[in-house]
Amino acid sequence: MATVARADGYNGTRLPLREARPGRQQVPSRLPDEHVNRKDNTLNIEHFISEKRSGLDHGVVTPRKPDSDKLTANRVVKDQRIFSNGNSYVGTWLNGRMHGEGHYIWSDGSEYFGEFHEGYMWGNGKKTWPTGRTYDGEWRKDQMWGDGKMTWPSGEEYIGTLKKGVFHGKGTRTWPNGDRYAGNFKHGMQEGEGIFESAEEGWVYSGQWLQNRMNGRGKVKWPNGIEYDGEWKDGIREGKGKLTWADGSCYKGDFQHNCIEGKGKKTLPDGSWFEGQFHDSELEGRGTFHWPDGTEFEGLWHNSEIVGPGCHRFPNGTMITGVFENHGATGEGTKKWANGCTYTGTLLNNSIHKYGVFQWPDGRRYIGQFQDEMMHGEGMLCWTDDFGVCRYKGSFEHNVFQGHGVLEWSVKARYVGEFFNGLYHGEGTFEWPDKANIYRGQWQFGEMSGQGTLTTSCGSIYSGEFHAGNMEGRGTITFITNDQYTGEFKDSLFNGLGCYTWSSGVTLTGVFENNVCSKVGKKTYTNGLMYVGELLEDQEHGRGVLTDPSGTRVVGVWNKGRLEEELIEMIVSAAEVDPRGPSEQRVFVASRRPDAIPQT
Repeated sequence: MATVARADGYNGTRLPLREARPGRQQVPSRLPDEHVNRKDNTLNIEHFISEKRSGLDHGVVTPRKPDSDKLTANRVVKDQRIFSNGNSYVGTWLNGRMHGEGHYIWSDGSEYFGEFHEGYMWGNGKKTWPTGRTYDGEWRKDQMWGDGKMTWPSGEEYIGTLKKGVFHGKGTRTWPNGDRYAGNFKHGMQEGEGIFESAEEGWVYSGQWLQNRMNGRGKVKWPNGIEYDGEWKDGIREGKGKLTWADGSCYKGDFQHNCIEGKGKKTLPDGSWFEGQFHDSELEGRGTFHWPDGTEFEGLWHNSEIVGPGCHRFPNGTMITGVFENHGATGEGTKKWANGCTYTGTLLNNSIHKYGVFQWPDGRRYIGQFQDEMMHGEGMLCWTDDFGVCRYKGSFEHNVFQGHGVLEWSVKARYVGEFFNGLYHGEGTFEWPDKANIYRGQWQFGEMSGQGTLTTSCGSIYSGEFHAGNMEGRGTITFITNDQYTGEFKDSLFNGLGCYTWSSGVTLTGVFENNVCSKVGKKTYTNGLMYVGELLEDQEHGRGVLTDPSGTRVVGVWNKGRLEEELIEMIVSAAEVDPRGPSEQRVFVASRRPDAIPQT
C-alpha cells in the first residue's frame, strides 16, 4: 500500500550504516605462531620448552667460549661436531667458534643453514622448525634481523623487515584466509601507514594504524560500494568523516562509536537532504528536511520521525490536517495518494491506524483494522486474478496473514487454519480444487511439515510425518490395494527402517531405499517360511537363512528369490580357527548345490 515517505528517504528503513563496520573484525593482535627465538616472547613458549628439554640454552646456537679442540690460529677450517645436548654442526670454524657457512641441527629437529659469525647465526640463512615454520633472510646474533621471508604451515606468510626477531619496518603479511596487510610494522604490530585487504569480506582500508588497529586518518571501501574517509579510533569510526553509499547518498559530519552521531548533513540520491542533529545514525533533535518535490518539514525529530511542534507541507496538494502529536496528525481523516490509493478512517501520527477502508487502483480492497499504516488485526482482503475473485478473511499482522484465517482461491482451492508471515503455518486443512486431495495436519512456512494425514484422489491414505511438503520421517501409508507400509520415509519414498505388508499377508521388514529393500531384512510368508538375510529389490539375494515352521534352517546364497547354493555349518574347536576366540565356533566349511530344498 502507499505510505508517506519517511523523513530519512528510505521509507521506514534505517539509514544504511550497518552494512559494514570494519572495526568489528580486527586483524589478529598477536601472531599465530612464534616468530622469534627470545625468552621474552610469549608466542615462543612451546619452542622454548622444546629447546630446554633438548638441553640447548634458549636463544644460544653454540657455546660462546672457544673450543680448544678447534683453535686454528686465525685460520678457517671445516669440521663437524656433535654437541653433548644432541645438537650438531657441520661447517667452517674460526678460532674455535662456528664462522662462515654452516649447517646447524637441533635435537628437536630444527635446522639452520647459512652464515655464522663468531659462534652466532649472523648474515643470510634459512631456519626451519619442526612445526613447519620457516624463515629465510638476514640474521644478527641468533635473531631474525633485517629483510626476510617467514612462512607458516597454515599458509600464512610475512615478507619484509624484522628487528630482534619481530616484524619491524616495512613488510607484507598474508593470512591463510587471504587477508593481506602491506605497510609499516613496529615491534611486531601494524603501526603507521598501511593497507589492509579483507579477502572474506572484500573491504580495503588505507591509512594510519596503531597497535594493530586503525587509528588516525584513513579510508575504507566496502565491496557494496560504500566508502568512508575520515578519522578512526581503535578500529572504529570516531570524529569527523564522510560516508558515501553506492546509490549516491552521502553524509558529512560527526561520528561516534562507528555510528553517525552529532551534527551533520545527509544527502539522498533523489536530491532530498537533512541538516541537523543525528543520534545512532538516525535523525534526532532539531533539523530541517527538504524533499526534492518541495515538501518540507522543519521541527523536532526522534528516531528519524517527526515529533513535537512543526510544519509539514506537500506541494502535490495532499494535505494532512490536525494536531501533530508525537509523529504526526491524529484522528479521523481521509488520505489520498497521487497513485490513486485511498484511505478513509482513523489516522494516528500521520499514519493509518485502528479501523478503516483502503482501496488500491487495481481493485484490491481491504476492510478492517490497521496499526502503524499496516493491516493489523481482523480484516478481509479481496483481489482478483485471471480466474476470478480471491478472498482472505481472518487475522493480519504487519500487512501479512498471521494467525487464524480462511483463504479461498478463485480456482476453488481452499485453506482453513493458521498462518505465519503470510504462509500456511501451524494446524490447517488444505483442499485441492474439487477436493481431489485433502491434507489435514501441520504446516511450516507454506509447506506440509509435521504430523498430518494426506488422502489422495487415487485412494491412498498416508498418516505420519511430513517435511518440506514431502512424506518424511515415520508414517504409515495404505494403498487402495490394501498393501501397507509402516516405517521411515524420505522425499515421499520408503527410505530407512520399515515394514511392508502385502494384501496377501507376506511381510518384509528391513532397510528400504527409494521404495525397495535392497540391503538386509526379514521376510515372512503366509506358509510359515521366514527368510533373514540379504535382499535386492525386495527379493532374497545374497547370503541368508531360510527357516520353515518346524525350525529347519537352510543357510545359503540366493539369487533374486531362488536358492543358488546351500552352505553347510560345522562346529570346530577354537584352535583350528582363532585361538583368541571362544572354545567352539560355528563356521561354514563346505557347500553343495540345492536339490530338494524348499524355495520361497
